[in-house]
Amino acid sequence: MDKEEKHLIHELVAKYTLEPELRDIFVEGPSDKNLFDWYLKENKCNDVAIFDINTVNVPAALIHHYNLRSDDNSGGNRDRVIVLSLELEKQLKERIKYLRCIADSDFDCLLGKKYDSYYLLYSTYTCSDLCFCHLVTIKKLFSTFGIYPKCGIEAVINNIENVLQRLFVIKAANEALEWEMGWIDYTKCCEIDNELIKFDIQSFVDRYLSNSSRLKNKMQFMNKYHELSKITVIDGKCKIHGHDYFDLMAWYVYSCIGKKGNHYRDPDVIRAIIFSATQSEFIQDKEPFSSLKTIYAIP
Repeated sequence: MDKEEKHLIHELVAKYTLEPELRDIFVEGPSDKNLFDWYLKENKCNDVAIFDINTVNVPAALIHHYNLRSDDNSGGNRDRVIVLSLELEKQLKERIKYLRCIADSDFDCLLGKKYDSYYLLYSTYTCSDLCFCHLVTIKKLFSTFGIYPKCGIEAVINNIENVLQRLFVIKAANEALEWEMGWIDYTKCCEIDNELIKFDIQSFVDRYLSNSSRLKNKMQFMNKYHELSKITVIDGKCKIHGHDYFDLMAWYVYSCIGKKGNHYRDPDVIRAIIFSATQSEFIQDKEPFSSLKTIYAIP
């Protein structure tokens, strides 16, 4: 949608003031729109309209007012969703029962930056996608590729999530320090040994910092890393990025089955397979799905 076609926030306020029974949801992007559209229709809830935040004009100045970011490369869409929810809370005189905005928790579980709004739903994990990464689903994924590790699939999953949690804290340290370092390929520091991934974190950190001319600040970075590593969260998936999960899972599958698995190296392919193998009851008790179930009276 072109900029001139985007809805202005005050137009949305007028719309919901005049039509308070509308059942609308605003999400971060097209993939989220498809995801929640599937969930609602799967549960026979067909009268809810889902909108990509890119259909709304959320001014950069307003985003900065809330100390959030407008840069698309730095979670800009997520922050736009949050700002929209805050402005709806501020400008609507009466609460609109069936209006919601959905945002990924992202680093907020670790860094404690969550915003509060009646209209805002956060994901239980760093993103809604991770709700689909259920043990039963991953076992099915591995079986599909004929991967039967002698150490057990649960041991492999725990190993993968451990690597992902360390990567997440590295990213969180960059976020907390506000260094805005560009991400690099971490799989070059990974290898499989006895069916498990060995991640050379020191080598990766050196490469990561060097890529942004920050190697001289390594001690400061590692101090922040260790500080954030000590923070306890309710679930390990609150310290994992969704894209990294599918990316590392794709790398592991590819590494196990060899060149014939080239087309499975794409994390979007693995994501689609995992989504397709997931039953809706696996995600019912996780946010934002749990709240959606209550708000829209899904049986």
